[in-house]
Amino acid sequence: MNIFFQHLLAIFLGFMASHAIVVAQEPPLAPPQTNSSLPPMQPGIPLPGQQPANIPASDGTYNPVDPPAPQVILRIRVPAKVAPGAELTYSISVENPTLVPAHRVRVRSNAPSSSKFVRSVPQPETEGQNLVWSIGTLAPGVKKPISLTVIADGTGDVDFSSYVSFEHGETTKTRVASAMQIVKRGPSQAQVQDTWTYTVDIQNTGPTPLANLQVTDMLPEGLDFLTSQPSTKGENPLTWTIERLEPQQVKRIEYQVAAKKAGTYETKASVSIAGGSKRESGWKTVVSEPKLDIYLSGPDFRAVGRPATYHITVSNDSPTTARNVRLATKMAAGVTFLAASSGGREFQGEARWDLGILQPGQRRSVNFVVRANSPMKLIQRVELTADKIGLGMQAEKITTFSGKDLLVIELDKTIDPIEIGEPASYTLRLINRSSNPITNPNLIVTMPEGFNQIEGKGPTQVNRNGAILTFGPLAKLEPGREAVYSITATGSQTGSFKILAESAGNPDPSIQNPKLQEMVQILPSKITGKQ
Repeated sequence: MNIFFQHLLAIFLGFMASHAIVVAQEPPLAPPQTNSSLPPMQPGIPLPGQQPANIPASDGTYNPVDPPAPQVILRIRVPAKVAPGAELTYSISVENPTLVPAHRVRVRSNAPSSSKFVRSVPQPETEGQNLVWSIGTLAPGVKKPISLTVIADGTGDVDFSSYVSFEHGETTKTRVASAMQIVKRGPSQAQVQDTWTYTVDIQNTGPTPLANLQVTDMLPEGLDFLTSQPSTKGENPLTWTIERLEPQQVKRIEYQVAAKKAGTYETKASVSIAGGSKRESGWKTVVSEPKLDIYLSGPDFRAVGRPATYHITVSNDSPTTARNVRLATKMAAGVTFLAASSGGREFQGEARWDLGILQPGQRRSVNFVVRANSPMKLIQRVELTADKIGLGMQAEKITTFSGKDLLVIELDKTIDPIEIGEPASYTLRLINRSSNPITNPNLIVTMPEGFNQIEGKGPTQVNRNGAILTFGPLAKLEPGREAVYSITATGSQTGSFKILAESAGNPDPSIQNPKLQEMVQILPSKITGKQ
């Protein structure tokens, strides 16, 4: 009984041993792998035995670091035995186990001469006994399978060989540097009519002297050449000759220019040796000019002998600072100067202001008060001057001074123009210039569409209907007296607008009910830095 079980165990162990041999001879191909499971490459990490990169040597160069090389492994699996005339399948695996891609991977196989081609996945590029598959780039960690099926004729051993090839290389860079170096410098920004200096430094960085260097610089239109040190041999292009430049020596050329107009000027200086190399260096200078706007506002109508206030507003809408900004306005004959704000002063019949610097986007306002001593049509002009704006700029306002009206409406502005979103206050006066009392005069004011948030106050109750404010009538307005009303509103759109005012209800036919219209202006809100 023991002998039987020993014999049975020996048969089982022999079967298992023979099965293990078959598995070892024909392992299945693993599925293709991707590089997603591989650790990312770390650039700059040296390979074993290499020095770290980016450490400069004594000559100013850097230690080279060779990139890691790819490796491509080819494996073939095939059944150990097949029956005559049966299909024989070769499983070819091409794998890149490294961390870098392999390029132009190519598999070449010599099919057995005693076999017949059946199929291939993928299809080879060539047919017959020499089969070729072009895989292209094989990414890190990727495995590509090839399945080739043939039918073997006859009996005996079938020999099959496959080969893999790929490309690997390195790229190097060597800079061939000229011993001549040139650096040009100048201002990045300037204003029209400014003068400035460009410097051009030429250096010999080589170990031997350089001779007969030619330096050239071409000025664009809009820049005028003034002087240079050393002197130039031409005006445009500007040229200089450096007869000798010792090793490590630097020669400096300086020259001055003036800007005639605004613009972006790109200049380029070059240095060369006859029959040799040439080096260049450029510089860009942006030239701007102040752009000023001036507004003059004042009353359209005034009674003779009554003070008239004029507002002058200057704004700098350019990105350039305006300097030495000045204002001046002359007093016409029959006009008396009364007062001025912001340091304005009257000298020999002319009111003057020295505003100094006006920053980009800034707005400044001043006012002055005059009185006409007789009926006239006054054309009041104001002139603006500043550095580098050429001829002075002017603005004017026409005011009619009347001496015959007995009931008068006047409007005074705290500031004009205003910006969108800026509140404004207006003062209206109803004046009795007759010798008799005036009964039941009222005031009706119509604000233009450029305003909102309109409110009114006065000696009588006000009734507002949209943009129309109606102030109740006064019981009596004595001779030489005035009633004062105020209106506040906020600018809501840009443009020039009319404020209308009129009085009604006066029963005296000898006194005409007055009407008044005054122009006001609203500017965009981009102007800042109001003072």
